Amino acid sequence: MQMFRNLRAGVRFSRLVAHLFIAFLTVVPLVSCLGGDDETVVYGDTAISSFSLSYLKVIKHVTSSKGEDSTIVVTPTASLYRFDIDHYNKTIVNKDSLPFGTDSLRFLLNIAATNGGYVYYRTGKSDTVTYFQSTDTISFLENPRKFIVISTDAQNAKEYTVKMNIHKEDSMKMTWSAPYDVPMLAGISRSTSVVFGNSLIVKGLKDDKPVLFKTALSDGRNWTQLTPDQELAVASNLAVMDDVVYAVGSDNKTVYMSYDAEKWTPTAIQTDHPVSFYGGNGLYIYGYDTDQKKIVLIDPFFATVEYDKVLNLNNIPVHTDLTPSFCPVMGRGSDAGYLDASVIVGTTDGKCSMVLYKAESIEEQKWMELTNEDEALLPDGVKMQAVAYGDYLVTLANNCFFTSLDRGRTWYDRYYMHTPAGLQTGAEFVFAADPKGTLWIITENGQVYRGKLNRMAWGK
Repeated sequence: MQMFRNLRAGVRFSRLVAHLFIAFLTVVPLVSCLGGDDETVVYGDTAISSFSLSYLKVIKHVTSSKGEDSTIVVTPTASLYRFDIDHYNKTIVNKDSLPFGTDSLRFLLNIAATNGGYVYYRTGKSDTVTYFQSTDTISFLENPRKFIVISTDAQNAKEYTVKMNIHKEDSMKMTWSAPYDVPMLAGISRSTSVVFGNSLIVKGLKDDKPVLFKTALSDGRNWTQLTPDQELAVASNLAVMDDVVYAVGSDNKTVYMSYDAEKWTPTAIQTDHPVSFYGGNGLYIYGYDTDQKKIVLIDPFFATVEYDKVLNLNNIPVHTDLTPSFCPVMGRGSDAGYLDASVIVGTTDGKCSMVLYKAESIEEQKWMELTNEDEALLPDGVKMQAVAYGDYLVTLANNCFFTSLDRGRTWYDRYYMHTPAGLQTGAEFVFAADPKGTLWIITENGQVYRGKLNRMAWGK
């Protein structure tokens, strides 16, 4: 039975070659091989050697500052999307999907074949083939499509399946899940959070007592109250370094470490003055000396404490009821995965918003204040929580997002980065981002929101 199947398959392919040969005769003039100066060499084998896009059209939906929806047409650099050719399986595919909204009716292609082979493409599902030219507008409404290459001696043909991957979701669309009601998280003041392993830990005050709560990053609905065996400082963030979480004790001088946020062991680090943590970036822990009003650099591996260098700073974000945020910022491009900078977002004693920046990729750099001269300033006198989120820094304040793409120098309200509809955080809230691309918002009344910008979730 298998023999007959193979025989039928061979007959079908022979018919294909015959059709191609006829098309070849009608489209491409054969050159005589009788010798002379115009003699042309023909080859018995060929293959598609390269495949790329030369034109790509994308239709995008945009919203104006007045809230009006419209569409625009953009033409990104098509050649940036690479296509991989598998000659064994005769497939051609782009690993990086084309943008959402790509017009699948109009592509211009660049296709080359070895040994001067001629390329054709099928029309529909029939045996009809069309000779390919780079000026042809090719539709991929029917996806994948078949392309055939024929040798110059018209004796051999190879058929390739070309699949055009196109995103089915807008990469810049923000989606939020319905909130979970978690009563144990309601009424927490001076709240802050940190991602530790596969968990999100929330720290704060409830009924005037320090509390710690934990949930799995994959959950958010079910929370556990932790019972630390040491009393921790209220006005201090937690700092995570590798698989260890660090905290300041209730004396505001002793640094503790823990592997589970419940059993805390005092380290050899003891500060001379009361210190509150901003956070850790994998290299150092940064804190604030509340007596000297200076930024402290703590190296937990060598148990050293020193005052860090600053550049013309008259004010520093402080640990009041408006808890500051610490954002380790990773590099881009070839530096992706490496620490690039540290950013602190918070408020001063005078309740003014402030952003401090320090380049970590260059030695002996100083903390500097980033002055925003744009109209879109971070608000003053309210609680702000900031996170590093891909290429963005995102700050939540007044129930809105402010985003920065330049490490905190300028901040904008971008239409695609939006908070959940009807969000009311209250005066106290938690804002966090995890490694899987999820943003977390926990409101004052214990509602837990989880959301993602689509492109941040892809590949996570």
